[in-house]
Amino acid sequence: MAETGGVASGDSPGRCVTAIFLLLVLIPTGYNVIALLPELLLPIPSLNDDAHHYLYVQRASEALAGGENPIDHWVPEVEFGFPQFFYYQHLPHLAVVLLHRLLLKQMDLLTLFNLVRYLLLVGFPLTVYWSMRRLGFSVAAGAVAAAASTLFSSNHGYGFEYGSYIWRGFGMYTQLWAMHLSFITLACLRRVLERGTGYVAAVVASSALALSHLVYTFMMAPAALILFLVGLNRANARPRVARLAVTSALAAVVTAYLWLPFLPFKAYLNASPYLPRWRYDSFGARDILTWLVNGDVLDFGRLPVLTLLLALGVASAIVARTGPARLALALISLMLALYFGRPTWGRLVDLLPMHEGLPFHRFIGGVHLAAILLVGLGGEWIRRQLTWLPDRWRAVVAGLVVLGLMVPALWERRGHYAPNAQWMERTKKALDAEKDARTILSALKELPPGRAYAGLRDNWGKTMSFGDLRFFNLLTFHRIVAVSPPLREHLSERRPDLALRRPEPGPL
Repeated sequence: MAETGGVASGDSPGRCVTAIFLLLVLIPTGYNVIALLPELLLPIPSLNDDAHHYLYVQRASEALAGGENPIDHWVPEVEFGFPQFFYYQHLPHLAVVLLHRLLLKQMDLLTLFNLVRYLLLVGFPLTVYWSMRRLGFSVAAGAVAAAASTLFSSNHGYGFEYGSYIWRGFGMYTQLWAMHLSFITLACLRRVLERGTGYVAAVVASSALALSHLVYTFMMAPAALILFLVGLNRANARPRVARLAVTSALAAVVTAYLWLPFLPFKAYLNASPYLPRWRYDSFGARDILTWLVNGDVLDFGRLPVLTLLLALGVASAIVARTGPARLALALISLMLALYFGRPTWGRLVDLLPMHEGLPFHRFIGGVHLAAILLVGLGGEWIRRQLTWLPDRWRAVVAGLVVLGLMVPALWERRGHYAPNAQWMERTKKALDAEKDARTILSALKELPPGRAYAGLRDNWGKTMSFGDLRFFNLLTFHRIVAVSPPLREHLSERRPDLALRRPEPGPL
């Protein structure tokens, strides 16, 4: 397929056809704008990992204001004190601090933090569409993929499903950035490989990804190799090698201050005893493939509508064998293989860099990324079956068919987001009415330095509740140093009612 400007020239629909498909994108996007408003309009403490991400934003802002190093400072609230940013991705937190300064501090940090989260959540379809067009996918494929990208429902957690990000979910703020940056990085790298231009954008995107999420950077390294191999021939081999090498080397230099310290301390990198073993080993090929086929990976708790589009996309890609099709097939094959983890690969896993602490269950995010591409190809296949219609009506009918398939997904998401809003409103009312808690917190702030104790998640601490929050959640929010268990524990131990209904992996 000939290409011009990074977009397939064979797909040049008229403005009307493009507008029809973009309208398809706007429907789920507009729904998210409304359904996720509580994430922005209800400024209450978090009950998940966002509590700590907001803590890091606050501490980084303080460090910058006090003349400390904003990328290497002490966080007394974590464990018994820890230099969190020295070992942890921090661009998403520093971005909020920088934006706070650019706005002349006219907006408080919590509102700004929630605004960034909200914009990233509702804007993901735009990132998907822009990236897929630059990866060579058609308007139809890009639009269908973008429309479906926010509708995933997974029983196995931690992927692109929005339960990873909302208030009643996991609070995976840095992954929210990585979700966008993974698509953008692939799109920018393709331009460099195909045209030899856009180095600055590719280096910036790759560096931003590395500084936002190390696990997703790990995933994108072999994904970049696949991108390199798709379209490789004898004539362009040397330029492609040089272009990828230059981009990778520059991004590695830019981010060396973060990843290089890992090497001297590699001996101390291991699996936490506070996390279940599946968090590191994953579940194995049989269980994961079963979940993929029965809809648990994309359509848990509803009709497998996106799984159907994925199957159509796989079949279409196998037949079409275009560059984008081969890229999508290779990516999902690679990400599934990584997601299988140690139950499938055994000691071979030890050949991977940093395998000692690599959380293989997080590779579901890579599976979701590749699935988005293939869902788009499934929507494009539907449009191609309507060749007997004029082009404009073909787009209308294809859009209506895809929209009809997405209705069960939109309805299920409605049921998923409604309790989120109810919990947040209930918690806000409880906090507004609780004068004693405010008095206690005020008194604790005035006491000499020390550690407060408000119980633990598995003892009387869980009885001191305000809506769906516990009092120890308020300690973190108000920057009161507390006695608490290690930070990196399993989320279902923090909130048993948030635990996913995950079947036990069967023997292989």
